[in-house]
Amino acid sequence: MVPLLMETVVGGMDGTTPNLYSMDPLGSLISEEYVSAGSGAPIAVGVLEDQYSNELTMEEGAQLAIKAIKAASARDVTSAAERE
Repeated sequence: MVPLLMETVVGGMDGTTPNLYSMDPLGSLISEEYVSAGSGAPIAVGVLEDQYSNELTMEEGAQLAIKAIKAASARDVTSAAERE
């Protein structure tokens, strides 16, 4: 039997400071500026690495997230199957 593995993304606010963490399958928490999980993560991370900036507005960040998801869905067969 194959164990169920998952990567968890945890985000929240510490007062006025946003925090984002990824938790690997072994339970390690890693503080991140941006994170992607799932089969399309390598593709989405490529978009985020290229275009992310701490200076993005909330709207610009949301648009970048959508762009990263669309890129992953277009290039990863598993991600594309999940959106249908």
